[in-house]
Amino acid sequence: MTYESINPYTGEHLKQFAEHTDAEIETAIALAQICFATWQKKTFAERATILSKAASILRSRTEEFAHLITLE
Repeated sequence: MTYESINPYTGEHLKQFAEHTDAEIETAIALAQICFATWQKKTFAERATILSKAASILRSRTEEFAHLITLE
């Protein structure tokens, strides 16, 4: 079974997404756990540097992300 993203205003079909298997979901959860453990060990200064870079990217690509969020 696939999931489909549809623009509710226009009815336009935007994208189809395949259903994930149980194994794929388990892998994603395990990876998230590993990433969390890594993030948890970073200092406040390291986290601040990463988040500042993310904020800079978001600000520099405002129009692109605004369009994407509108579609979502």
